[in-house]
Amino acid sequence: KKEEIIRAYTHYVTDSELEEYGISKDDNCEKAHATKTGLQKLINELSDKGIRKCVLPKGTYRIDSEYNDVNGTQTVKNVINIPSNFILDLNGSILKQDTTPHKQSRALMFSIDNAYDAHVTNGIIEGDYGERDLTPLESGNPSGEQVGCGIIAGGSKYSSFDNLVVRKFSGYAMSVGLGINSDHAKSNWKELTDWKSIDIDDNGNEIDSCNKFTSDYNDLSAFEGIDTLRTGKYLGYQFSQDGDDWIVKYHFYDSNKNYLKTIVGHQYRPFVKPENAAYLRVTYISSDVTKLKSLYVYHMYTPVNCVIKDIAFEDTRTCALNPCQGNNILIENCTFINCSAIEEGGALGLSHNNMDVKNCKFINNTALKGAGIMIGGINHTGAIDGDNTHGHNITVDNCYFENNNATLEGGAVHISGDNNTVTNSQFYYNEAPEGGAVHITGDNATVIDSVFDDNLAHDGKGALRLRRAHRPDRRVREDAPLRQHHRYGPQEP
Repeated sequence: KKEEIIRAYTHYVTDSELEEYGISKDDNCEKAHATKTGLQKLINELSDKGIRKCVLPKGTYRIDSEYNDVNGTQTVKNVINIPSNFILDLNGSILKQDTTPHKQSRALMFSIDNAYDAHVTNGIIEGDYGERDLTPLESGNPSGEQVGCGIIAGGSKYSSFDNLVVRKFSGYAMSVGLGINSDHAKSNWKELTDWKSIDIDDNGNEIDSCNKFTSDYNDLSAFEGIDTLRTGKYLGYQFSQDGDDWIVKYHFYDSNKNYLKTIVGHQYRPFVKPENAAYLRVTYISSDVTKLKSLYVYHMYTPVNCVIKDIAFEDTRTCALNPCQGNNILIENCTFINCSAIEEGGALGLSHNNMDVKNCKFINNTALKGAGIMIGGINHTGAIDGDNTHGHNITVDNCYFENNNATLEGGAVHISGDNNTVTNSQFYYNEAPEGGAVHITGDNATVIDSVFDDNLAHDGKGALRLRRAHRPDRRVREDAPLRQHHRYGPQEP
């Protein structure tokens, strides 16, 4: 029935309509801004009329990118946004990013932001990698390069990017994460204050400390019915570290301020609020309390039940696909070829929870860790020593990994989160000093019914490297059958 409705409310855009809205399909640099604004106007007006699907005439639509700069901090603006109950069908067209200005380090071409049942499909999305001057930027470093193509963001549901080619992007090419146009946070907006130079142990006792500060009690009544929270500056990014370390401790208390439990987490990452928690205190690692300003407790609205499907990612830098927020996200039938990152996750970085990666191929990708897939992605030992909630409950099923190369660990896959599974997958000719194919440090990891053949661990530490984590109760389960033929030993604990 839904398909019948969409067919009945499909609009095929004509060349005369393109002209009416000032849209060029001829790769016109001089009309890049007019093409972007014209496309947004066209989409909005069709949506207002009840149109469910817009099919563009085939061509090359070059669009520009705009940004705000406040005291050196850049944010994107005027991104083409796809509304609810709407499909943008590119009809085999190329949506081309105009060359980003020399001084600009953040850009996006389109978004699905806080939308229901919104989709972009059937075309080529091409960035400006190879055209712009990247000399002054830390290319591949999250703090220096954020020029990408699209994002599913905010409280979006049942939305997707599918049947696309995404190529030549120097920043995170495609993301699932926080909203850019909509209200997406809930909080009492009471700043964390009255810091004391103490830590709190696992029994709730206060301990004097020279490098930790703990806040006063923060009332959690504003978060009734909400399971996950986070702390940090409002709209802070994961590279905006507060204090001296990314690691944060969250201490929960009941309505009488009796101690309940402590959770170890990571700045800006969500943590689970216990059901009967009424108050929260937060401990940051810092040598100077003046570094702990404008910090809040809040809940972010993030995408749920969204899909990235049938996409070919080619020749990207920083990270091809980065679902950094969201729940129940499916990544299916995608290919990642010649994608790289200076840091972690050259092709795919999974730093949130409850995501499935199915029937995907990872070929010739490079990174520091996890050249194909990075699950978890926090390069701090304390971040995986406790009940933090990043990179957990992820399944990699029926995927193929070939010629991926990591300069440190996990040539194809690196797993630092907990309760993750790799199944029915194949690993050929992947390389890294440790864990030529797969490197695991998280708890309750399962590798099952997979083939490992001719993977290389330079330091002789296994094509499948199972490095025991930091707590005695952590275990890794390795299920047969595995066909293992390695240039160095099959695995080393």
